[in-house]
Amino acid sequence: MDNFKNILTEFDNLGIDKKFVNNCSFDEMTKKLQNRHVLITSNTFFNELYKLHNLDYNKTNTKKILTSYIITSHPSIILNKSNNLNKNIILSSRIIVNKLSFIKTILQTNQKYLNKQLKILFNNIDIYLKTFNRWKEKDKFLIIDELIVMYYEIESMDHNSNTGKEIKELVKNNTKTEQKKIIDRINNIGGEEGIKYFEKNRKEVLNFQNQIKTMYENIDKIVHDAFWNNFKEKLNKEEPELSIIVDMLKDIKVMLYSCVPNRLDIHNKINEEIDIKYIEQLIEHKSIDDKMIINYVFIILGYIKQFQAPEDDKKMEEWIKKLEKDIEDLGYQDFENYINISDFFPKVFRKIFESLEKIIVSKGSLIRN
Repeated sequence: MDNFKNILTEFDNLGIDKKFVNNCSFDEMTKKLQNRHVLITSNTFFNELYKLHNLDYNKTNTKKILTSYIITSHPSIILNKSNNLNKNIILSSRIIVNKLSFIKTILQTNQKYLNKQLKILFNNIDIYLKTFNRWKEKDKFLIIDELIVMYYEIESMDHNSNTGKEIKELVKNNTKTEQKKIIDRINNIGGEEGIKYFEKNRKEVLNFQNQIKTMYENIDKIVHDAFWNNFKEKLNKEEPELSIIVDMLKDIKVMLYSCVPNRLDIHNKINEEIDIKYIEQLIEHKSIDDKMIINYVFIILGYIKQFQAPEDDKKMEEWIKKLEKDIEDLGYQDFENYINISDFFPKVFRKIFESLEKIIVSKGSLIRN
């Protein structure tokens, strides 16, 4: 234990304390924590701490533990998004910094109390490292996601090239070079796992694009009056065929994908918000009502506003206000009692399809190529 106390004193002499956390800039702190003497001394200290608990220490964890000082002092630089995992790593980092500072102050206390606090520190470090590894893994795939978006943006630029044959060939070769650089970066960040993630993403994008092409070819049929008359008739039956709403939502989801063909993150969000299997279960058990369908309508309209051209915003806002007023005039709380679904939903869904068709056409160069 005397040897450990000497090592702890050396660690204390590094000057890595609360004052260091509160007063150092990001650059100063990073430079300090990357100092060779700091790394060696810290590694020795953490190694001895693990020895006290009869465990081997992995020296690669030293930099991870020291990163807790940077996360505590400059969380906005290290963590660019607010989510539960980021909140957990901030909290865990603060606990490590505070506990390390506290341990230094009780060095001369009785052995039993010191041992108890060292055990707590050890447990805190174990929790921190598990949280750090989860955060780092998620952060790795966030970076890979951004690189994948860049990959497809470059591909889209190649498809959109309307120049002469020689220039187009030059653009094509440059595209291949830049995309290879991106794949190399993905490999450097994520290794084989990162490449598999990219290939899975690529396969999903190609599947989505095939769906989009099919949908694009069938748009004329969908907007034809006969289609909407049939839609109306099925909803006008004594027991409305609500399954046709499911078919409609499936087509709308594919059209929404086509507006942002390479953004699988948005596709996943759409899947979460418009859960077809859940809707089918509700219909099967006769648990769905008009209010729920209206909620899905407004979710879809939110995406249309996000994807459409700015010059269409005003007309869409006016139409949505009119839709909201119509619902309000009916009395939303009694909506299912007063609404004629065979009139209302065909009009609303037709407007949605026409709006999505316009967006697809305006962004259709990738599909047509």
